[in-house]
Amino acid sequence: MSFISKVVLSTITGCILNSCGPGLSDYIKDLGDGYYFADVNAIDKTIYYEKNGDAKVVVGNLVVSYYQKGNYIVALRQPMNVHPHDSRDIFEKRCEYWLIDAINKQSFGPLEKKQYLMKIQSLGIPKGVLNTPASSGVPKFCFNRDGAGKWKGSGMGKGMRA
Repeated sequence: MSFISKVVLSTITGCILNSCGPGLSDYIKDLGDGYYFADVNAIDKTIYYEKNGDAKVVVGNLVVSYYQKGNYIVALRQPMNVHPHDSRDIFEKRCEYWLIDAINKQSFGPLEKKQYLMKIQSLGIPKGVLNTPASSGVPKFCFNRDGAGKWKGSGMGKGMRA
């Protein structure tokens, strides 16, 4: 096989593996106690609970960030609507906060930012933990915004992701 043929074959293979193949970047992360984060595609990112093969979505699309500490999981969600006329997914211009008590199997949300901050403070969870996207390609609307929805920085914070 000639050098040019090898380069062309390598390029085509790389394109297929990196962008064309279904499911190559999909993953499920075990968050503990039966809870999972599923990243199925660009707009299908959820947190669900599974027991005995039965799964229930706890925080629906689109989970843009999450963090797990001890018995608790916190999540930041940008809700989506399906446009009734052309089936496009539309991201809403608002953010929701969720708190999951994994031991007691309870979820609280959607919460406003003020409610969320009060709850995590009482649990000892740091404020900036939801400043990092859960995966690449998520909308950046919910990151580093003030109450009026205006940008407050680069969009990426010093927060952590489980």
